[in-house]
Amino acid sequence: MVITLTVIACLILVALIYLSTLPGDYELKVTKALPANIDEVFDKIVDLESWNDWSPWLMHEPNCPIEFSGNTREVGGSYSWDGQMVGAGTMEHVVLDRPNHTEQKLSFTRPFKSVCKVGFDLEPAENGTTKVTWHLQGTMPFLFRPMIRRTKEMISQDFETGLAMLGGVLDPASEYPRFEFLGAQQRASTTYLAIPWEGTWEDMPEAMQKGFAELGEYVKSGKVVAAGQPFSVIHKAKKRATYFVIDMAIPVAEGTQDNKYPVKQIEGGKFHQTQLKGSYDFLKSAWYSAMSHLKMTKTKLDWKRPCVELYENNLRDIEDTNDLVTSIFVPVK
Repeated sequence: MVITLTVIACLILVALIYLSTLPGDYELKVTKALPANIDEVFDKIVDLESWNDWSPWLMHEPNCPIEFSGNTREVGGSYSWDGQMVGAGTMEHVVLDRPNHTEQKLSFTRPFKSVCKVGFDLEPAENGTTKVTWHLQGTMPFLFRPMIRRTKEMISQDFETGLAMLGGVLDPASEYPRFEFLGAQQRASTTYLAIPWEGTWEDMPEAMQKGFAELGEYVKSGKVVAAGQPFSVIHKAKKRATYFVIDMAIPVAEGTQDNKYPVKQIEGGKFHQTQLKGSYDFLKSAWYSAMSHLKMTKTKLDWKRPCVELYENNLRDIEDTNDLVTSIFVPVK
């Protein structure tokens, strides 16, 4: 018994020593050109009441209780939120240096207490646009220090999504994403013609453009009849979701046989649907948002079945990439 307690104490001591070697402070920056002049962008950012329209967090919980305090466009103005999914906290204007710089104090009270400094740097860019850098400096609680790398990745993706959504608020004619979390859906088993592929996220767009064009030409040739819209089957995501094993797919009737392409079937069942309206360039944000929503709702995933990315229309049918509709289906229990 004494030996066991000694071993446990040593392990705890080693863990504490390891944690003490990890940095507690972290910072990150995300930059994007937005389609408006610097004064328009500054006005929108400092208007805390406008954040509901482009917050990458509040979109997960549109009915989250929010309270505003003071002049929300001036130093000292703030808003507080208290959600079941997005936690609770307060953001307060600390520095407003028109039109180039802002600083806000971001205080979290749930899921854990933390205080960060966030802000925006703005500078004029070409063609009347504005280069915006959203930055954050924070400190991770001692026991959570191993999570800093992952936390930076997640916040950076949130910032990218938020800036893209802000671009749409500033100029609805620009390319911007809209997300809708449609919840659990039942999907039937689907037979499909496949072009298997695996590779990196960076190589995927070119490969998919080529692959789906090839499948489309094959359908036009009359050698097979499509039974619906094209989709991708995501079998595996490796190396922190930077390397993928997928099938580019055209649905066909059950019992279809083909000599050129493999005919496969994806199992039906319960899936959570997230819908992206906007360019395929925002698919990374859509996937991240979908997985974040599932974590926030504590939904149990079923990794025995693959995910599906369904292209509900295409550029031949529409005039504006903002009208593209893509649904992400993640298998759930």
